[in-house]
Amino acid sequence: MVAACEAQTVRRIAFVAVLFHPSLWIPAVRQAIRFTPDGWWRRPPFLPLPDRSYWKFRVETVFGASPSPLHVIGAQRLVEYLLWCRMMDRMSTGTLYPRVQ
Repeated sequence: MVAACEAQTVRRIAFVAVLFHPSLWIPAVRQAIRFTPDGWWRRPPFLPLPDRSYWKFRVETVFGASPSPLHVIGAQRLVEYLLWCRMMDRMSTGTLYPRVQ
């Protein structure tokens, strides 16, 4: 029960953080798609949720060992991560630094 409440709280934090930053809506959707495992519709709970081991790995590589993602993931950190993702996407497509003609 605690894990379900924790997951719900993390989702609320994420939703509110992104809601107030319209420029991060597209990067948030892109990251949600990237985190979604292939064939998620074939396995219970039939939701596009990232694998627990992958999520644990991502949290540990960013924040170090922690008892719970809830303790390390806050709205500001999520916004910073999405800003970084947006910048990386722009760099990979060459739109971060427009070419001078």
